[in-house]
Amino acid sequence: MKKINAIKVLSVSVIMIMLFALLSTGCGSQSKNPESTGSSETSRQSSESTGTTAPEVKELTGNVELQIFVGGYGDAWWNEMIDAFKKQNPKLNVIVSMGPKVNTQMKTRWVSDDAPDFVYCDGADSVTNQHAIDGKLMDLKDYFDSTQAGDGKSIREHILPGMITQINGGEFFAPYIFNAWSLFYDSKLMTDNSIAVPQNTDDFLAAGEALKAKGIALMDYAGMYPGYLYFGFVEPQIVAAGGKQLLEDTMTGKPGVYNSDAFKNIIKRIEAMAQKGYFLKGTTALNHTQSQMEWLNRKAAFIPNGLWVENEMKNDIPSDFVMQYTAAPLRAAGEKVSLVGSAVSMAISANTKNPEAAKAFLTHIYKDSSVKRFIEVCGAPTCYKVDTTGVNISSQMVRSCMDVLADPEVQVVTPQAIYLTEVQTMMFNQLNSIVLGKMTADEYCANLEKEAARVLASK
Repeated sequence: MKKINAIKVLSVSVIMIMLFALLSTGCGSQSKNPESTGSSETSRQSSESTGTTAPEVKELTGNVELQIFVGGYGDAWWNEMIDAFKKQNPKLNVIVSMGPKVNTQMKTRWVSDDAPDFVYCDGADSVTNQHAIDGKLMDLKDYFDSTQAGDGKSIREHILPGMITQINGGEFFAPYIFNAWSLFYDSKLMTDNSIAVPQNTDDFLAAGEALKAKGIALMDYAGMYPGYLYFGFVEPQIVAAGGKQLLEDTMTGKPGVYNSDAFKNIIKRIEAMAQKGYFLKGTTALNHTQSQMEWLNRKAAFIPNGLWVENEMKNDIPSDFVMQYTAAPLRAAGEKVSLVGSAVSMAISANTKNPEAAKAFLTHIYKDSSVKRFIEVCGAPTCYKVDTTGVNISSQMVRSCMDVLADPEVQVVTPQAIYLTEVQTMMFNQLNSIVLGKMTADEYCANLEKEAARVLASK
């Protein structure tokens, strides 16, 4: 469900002004499920009153193929966008490859350089930084600069600072959904059990003891995909403890980082939670949907997840469930409330046979009206700033997220580093061993140090 493109530190004031004016007159999801108007490649759609302007160009013809993963954000918004694009370009044949397994189905085509023209970079087996490094993606730098929105500014000026990443000097990913993994909870459960929402890790562990006495787990997570626990629970604590530098050191395997007190203390908190029985029994065997259902059934009070969770589970949420977003428990007393911001992005194949049409579709979904519809339909913030006056933001969870991100005391960072793949795999999988009581925090950290040294020595 997550594909996080690495990005720079975002100041909280910028987040307030540019992203979460969303509650008043400006927006900046996303998230992360982690989506333009008016370029020289767009003709009909860019001249509409919904967000962009561009010079007249020839009518789009031929074929254009779209690869769209369907996950937590669903397919309703995509279907709207595609239908409108087809109507605006009647001579263009739009081929849509869309579904929850589309990335797996398209893997061999990316390898053979016969990939679809446009791709939504989300989900398992999706397009990643490695595709850019291998020359399989179009550099969008000129597109960001030359494509104008309705106010005359470039697309680049409408995208939140730090969200457009550079890889070997190129800009290959078009950020759309803003995401920041964190903890989600049901405020009704907390109120009914007379437990205050934790404001730091000490409070969090104390809540675990109080909940345990009532037969409720403090937390569950998708143990079949332990990245949920790492991204939503461990990473924000790393930022709280040591900021962007500590996070990037853990990503790149800097010698000694995993045995440092700052990192090890976070893993020891997981160990303590496991030893005290605060995790939902059997959580390591759950997939992401099962863990979310157990949480919605109030078997556990908190779950680490991304901003797509409400939209993904909308048909199963109890009518009295009051979903909220918080990062406060993910810090020691005295540390800042911290989050890792990321973007879910789009890309265009370097081997596209119809670059004008591929860029035109990207421009189409960057239109103001398209962005507003994404916020309404998917219930998540975007990386593209747009005036959201009149946009229906009914979700209490989304509003609680915006309150967190608009708080000037909240620290949001977006790293530029890329994880060592082998080390990240170990980071994820061995968390389950700690939760199951089969490994200590000391052993976990020592294993990461050894694996990072091995990987770095092999390069």
